[in-house]
Amino acid sequence: MSPESRALSVFWNHKRFWTLQIVGIAMWLALAIAWFWLPDSRAWGVALSLLHGIVVIAGGLWLIGTALLFYRRAHGGEEAQLGALGRESLRRIPGLFVWSAALAGAVWVSLRPKAPGWIWMLPLILLLPLAGQVSAEGARGFFRMPWRLRYFPLASVLIAAGACLPLKLIAWHPRPAGLTLQTVSLTARFALAYLLAVSAWLALASLLGRLGQDRPPGADRPLSAGRE
Repeated sequence: MSPESRALSVFWNHKRFWTLQIVGIAMWLALAIAWFWLPDSRAWGVALSLLHGIVVIAGGLWLIGTALLFYRRAHGGEEAQLGALGRESLRRIPGLFVWSAALAGAVWVSLRPKAPGWIWMLPLILLLPLAGQVSAEGARGFFRMPWRLRYFPLASVLIAAGACLPLKLIAWHPRPAGLTLQTVSLTARFALAYLLAVSAWLALASLLGRLGQDRPPGADRPLSAGRE
């Protein structure tokens, strides 16, 4: 079985983890949206907003690290204990914060006037394997060589599908008769878009986990080793 097929198979066979991530990410989104409703007219409100923002950022990085660790363990044939994975991913938050800052900077640089609308996906495609290394090894992961040529085709498809299809679905405006049907249509489209986005992300995390278990010779050496 090819690494790509194996990655999709492991993703499909772990529906319980998929369900937990669906619920966890939904709770995180609700927490993130609640930040906009916090009062900021007083000093205590500003402090609360700052604390809330830190929790939102740390929670998002924790969810990313947990997904990457889970599929890496699953592909390695290890029994993935969610409690242990959660505690380990907590220790990876500082490294993943550095990674996310680098990703945000790269995306910002790519968003230049007249640039193609899809250009922001390139930094994401290039830097996600690094997140897989950092989630597994901590700061040492920044100095490994995580990239594999066969990663890019499927990763590009999954990222495009996880970003573009949900946006197209939300932007689609059918006009059923009656307010009730319109509300049902809107709710169904948002729910389906959410499931598509999360499923694409978890399939991508599974791909990263599979390729992390099947690294080429020299991949375990630091990047500086090639210059010795």
